[in-house]
Amino acid sequence: MLKKIVSIKNVGRFRNSAAAGNPQLAKHTFIVGANGFGKTTICAVLRSLHTGDPSHVLGRTTLGVADAAAVDLLLDTCLARFDGAAWTTTHPVAVFDSLFVAENVHSGDAVEIDHKRNLYRVIIGDDGVQLAEEDARLAGESRAKTSEMSAAAKAIQPHVPAGMQLDAFIVLSAVADIDAKIAEQERTVEAIRQAAIIKERAVFSEIPLPTLPDGFAALLTRTIDDIAQDAERRLTDHLAAHGMAADGGNWIAAGLAHADGDTCPYCGQDIRGLPLIAAYRAVFSDRYKALAADIAAMQTRITQLFGDAALARLDTLAEQNNGSIEFWGRYCAFDRASLAFPPDVSTAVSGLLRHRSEGRHFADQTKRRHHALVGI
Repeated sequence: MLKKIVSIKNVGRFRNSAAAGNPQLAKHTFIVGANGFGKTTICAVLRSLHTGDPSHVLGRTTLGVADAAAVDLLLDTCLARFDGAAWTTTHPVAVFDSLFVAENVHSGDAVEIDHKRNLYRVIIGDDGVQLAEEDARLAGESRAKTSEMSAAAKAIQPHVPAGMQLDAFIVLSAVADIDAKIAEQERTVEAIRQAAIIKERAVFSEIPLPTLPDGFAALLTRTIDDIAQDAERRLTDHLAAHGMAADGGNWIAAGLAHADGDTCPYCGQDIRGLPLIAAYRAVFSDRYKALAADIAAMQTRITQLFGDAALARLDTLAEQNNGSIEFWGRYCAFDRASLAFPPDVSTAVSGLLRHRSEGRHFADQTKRRHHALVGI
């Protein structure tokens, strides 16, 4: 512990501090003095005692004196003396002053040459003032542009892939169809995620369009060439004359099958050459019956192929395929229009069914006549 400053000679303002009544230092001693009266010098002496470095004392040697600097300090164990070249002993002393702060704390309180230039810059002449103003304007624009670049870089940075530098990202060449490629990659990623669902998804259903049955065109061309032109007229007049228009046709058709070709199965008279019998045979012939049966069978088949039930099946398959188009469209690219079921197919099929009678006018007319005659 430092107990007493015995003397300080020829160091700074201390030419000779060995004054009478120099008190001893207590545990807490407060030294007060105006600027330039030696407080910093005492700190330098104590730092030199702590480090043993004589430069802290020699650097403050009093100017204009011939004698060397000398210091005597009384410690609690001995007397430490500086003889102008070195200390007889060192002693640990903690000194907290501006030098300690400068050496241990970065406060930025130093004034550099550029600071001094800015503080003392003087511009003389119009040209110099204009140049200075231009320099200030360019400097302001430079700072604004730097700030703009920093903001842009900050906005771009989240989009830069991991491990890539911003400069390398900026110089990447633009891709013209980048949106399409991004969409394609998104579909690929989604397809990978939905691999199990895609694997179980059913494929498109084939929609078979109905076609006209075999023999339809041939049936339209068939006629009854063994019926006399007026056979139906004769038969109709005969039935009306005997009050048999309602169901007489069935009675005649049943009896005609029992005629032996020469006599009537009802009265036994000769029927050879009778025009009315010829009319019977023409109307109720096997060819007529076969044609009527073929027409009925063809009508049933047309209804099966082109009726409401068939159209409902087509619509169901079309809706299933529409759902498949939407599903597969999320994972791959294809021409949707080529797979879509034409909306006018059902209308066309319905129209074909509605107008089917136009193509077989003669056959339907003949069938209606037969129904009228036999009471069906």
